[in-house]
Amino acid sequence: MSSKQKPKIFIYGATGYTGQLVAELAAKQAANAVLGGRDEEKLSELGNRLNLPSRCLSLQDSATLLDAVREFDVVLNLAGPYRHTAAPMRAACIATRVHYVDITGELEVFEDHAQFHDRARLAGITLLSGAGFDVVPSDCLAAHVSSRVENAEKLEMYFSGGVGMSRGTMRSGLGMIGGGVPIRENGRLIRRLVSEGRSRDCGDGEQRFCAGPWGDLVTAWHSTRIPNIQVFFPTKKEPASRAVLFAKAFLLNRKFVQWLLRGFIRLLPNGPEAEARDTARQYLLAEVTNARGETYSARLETPEAYTLTAYTALAVAEAVVDPSVPRGYQTPATALGANFILQFPGVSREDAAPSRPGIKAGVSAGETSIA
Repeated sequence: MSSKQKPKIFIYGATGYTGQLVAELAAKQAANAVLGGRDEEKLSELGNRLNLPSRCLSLQDSATLLDAVREFDVVLNLAGPYRHTAAPMRAACIATRVHYVDITGELEVFEDHAQFHDRARLAGITLLSGAGFDVVPSDCLAAHVSSRVENAEKLEMYFSGGVGMSRGTMRSGLGMIGGGVPIRENGRLIRRLVSEGRSRDCGDGEQRFCAGPWGDLVTAWHSTRIPNIQVFFPTKKEPASRAVLFAKAFLLNRKFVQWLLRGFIRLLPNGPEAEARDTARQYLLAEVTNARGETYSARLETPEAYTLTAYTALAVAEAVVDPSVPRGYQTPATALGANFILQFPGVSREDAAPSRPGIKAGVSAGETSIA
């Protein structure tokens, strides 16, 4: 492929909620893309509407999968839950030396991908997971703040804004609930009954936050090597007692409760409406601290999560084929740099003043400082 040619991308899972957003953007940007999925009728209808070729393909047929994948430069896997789809597609990409990208937010999938670093590197491909809102903006922000403090020991990430989740996101998220809140402690991913909250301002006003699961518990560890990481989301409730947390963790881990939740999710709308996405904003805050008590924080404001995901997923898929991108397992920041997120429309980053003199401050192009 010459430097002027666009890479040939196989967009698998194109008929899903996020998949259609990515496919529509691919058509708009004249990407060299082929739509893929398991439903031939839906694929054909989408391909005809967008004037893009399509291919119906089951991940269970490994021989056919290998033959299909080898025709492309990169696979963009948008078919969740990724705990079911990532492994067979990853195996096909490694075998055929085709770059692999997905938009998972599932912690176990991130962890699993990392185990294939050496095999992907030897195959000469980049294996990049989390190319959507989870985790491009937060991974880039984590890498940015960690570069400002020497030997950071703690990272806290805060998320606010948005208009809700798609059914696919909720189905993927079911695999991460129950058994306590995942956190990164002394380099290990564990679960704890975390009851304490935080008050922070991500850029849309001060709010109360509680701990929750997010891909940065894995990706930020690989991007920054900060050993202690927690992620927080807004809450309107006071922190629950440990007894209540234990009861919730026990119930959410039951197969029957998960079955009920899956049934409830099927009754919900497919995802946020376009009008809501167009007006919503997302707000992120990252804070790092080292053993000397030096801290640094920065905020990031972006378009709505699914809108941003369409842009970042397609951009990552096109970018990873560049020979300058590291091979093997990568996060968005390790592959493309902390400033990668700043290229997208509607994205801005604000740096806080450092807590002590001597910490790297400075403001780069496109940034402002928090007053």
